[in-house]
Amino acid sequence: MNKFSVIIILFIVFKTEAQTSVLNAADSLYAIGKYSAAIERYQAHDTPSDVFERIAQSYAALGNYEQALSNYKKGLEEDPNNMLLKLDYAKLLYRTKNYDQASNLLKELELSDPMNPNFNYELGLSLEAVKDSTAVNYYRAAFELDSTHQKAIYKIAKQLLIDRKHDQSLKILNIG
Repeated sequence: MNKFSVIIILFIVFKTEAQTSVLNAADSLYAIGKYSAAIERYQAHDTPSDVFERIAQSYAALGNYEQALSNYKKGLEEDPNNMLLKLDYAKLLYRTKNYDQASNLLKELELSDPMNPNFNYELGLSLEAVKDSTAVNYYRAAFELDSTHQKAIYKIAKQLLIDRKHDQSLKILNIG
């Protein structure tokens, strides 16, 4: 019985090491820009739920946004609480002009972690794209959470200049 247990444990260790090697090789290919080869390696991984995000990033790097979005969606079906995956998916939705879907995901993220300035900023971007006037409120929230958030400072200062509030714009810019 002990020999059988040892054999099982060795099999699991070798299987795990082989899967780790596959991921390391695929990550290396991705890092040097061989995205198609990386996708092939990622797809050879036994547990695709671990690699949906990496496959999606590779497809996005290739410019195949449809496949990237599909893999992000699969990844979120497997792990709906993965905030990083959800953020990357929302950013790609925004980039592909799916503003409403991006806004919905970003609102979920902002509600789950309202102290994250980047969630507020990204939500502001998606709302600004659909001409929602509340976008500047999210830029302000990002700025209040992180007074060094340069992109939020730019957006706030720009809006203040449009509103002809030059003194307030200069004050925000000086803080930045």
